[in-house]
Order: sequence, then C-alpha cells, then structure tokens
Amino acid sequence: MVAYLSVQGKMPEMIVVGIMSKDRECDLTPTHSILGRDGTVDPYFENSGGGEKFTSFIQKELMPYMESHYNTQPYRMFVGHSLGRLCVLNSLVDHPGSYF
Repeated sequence: MVAYLSVQGKMPEMIVVGIMSKDRECDLTPTHSILGRDGTVDPYFENSGGGEKFTSFIQKELMPYMESHYNTQPYRMFVGHSLGRLCVLNSLVDHPGSYF
C-alpha cells in the first residue's frame, strides 16, 4: 500500500516497520482485563496490561535505532489493526506527540 500510494504521489516514501510479538494480548493492551466486579480475569486476556512497556520499547529503543541507522525524516505514522488499534489509541491519549 505504501509503495503504491507513494508512486501515485499521495503520500511520502516511508520505511515500514512491523513488530513481531510473542504475546500480543500483553503487548497491545493498556490495562489488565477483568470481566466483572468480582475481579475475575478474562481467560482470553490473562496476560493483558503490558502496553506501557511495549510503548516504552517503541519510544526508547525502536525509534532511536531507526533514526540512527536509516535516513529518516520527522514524518511518522503509528498504525495498528485490532488490538494494535487499541495500542495506537492508548498511545495517542497517554503519550501525545511522542512518536507520531
């Protein structure tokens, strides 16, 4: 999509970085998931709530690495799908302007 839109002049050329996750429910969720008032943990999201650590990795390790190893510009996009979208929106709210 980036290559096609760049050639059409509809967006600048970009470096696309995909991040593999061993536990996406942990990395992409901002808080620990609880089902009800009784504190029951949602079985699908037992390891949830590691989003802040994942966001910190992007800010403090990934972005500095990219900037030091590649000819980057100050234009950035942070995009996610499904739980990735939750991570993006949480980062936008809790860390406005940090790497967008």
